[in-house]
Amino acid sequence: MSTDATQTPPPLAEEIDAMAEFIHHRLEPMKNPGLRRVLNPDSDESRTVRALSDTVTFIHANAKTAFRQGEPGNAKWPRFHLAKIAQQWNDHPEFRPEWNR
Repeated sequence: MSTDATQTPPPLAEEIDAMAEFIHHRLEPMKNPGLRRVLNPDSDESRTVRALSDTVTFIHANAKTAFRQGEPGNAKWPRFHLAKIAQQWNDHPEFRPEWNR
């Protein structure tokens, strides 16, 4: 097997960071004025977007804690949950195929 960097999967921590960033970028237009769309802050849709964003932040923080504590195996479930959320945008050009595993 080649050791070429283009064929080596990213380390798990980098993959988790990339998934969280990808999801937050998908939600950003629904949260910030001046972007594509602004939701009424009291609407159910707005609350749902905020809840999802907060959940992604929490899951990402759990994974980062596992790495900081030297227990990368404990990042398995956070990675799974972030991948499941990211898969909602699997047709997006920035979606990485390895997130389907």
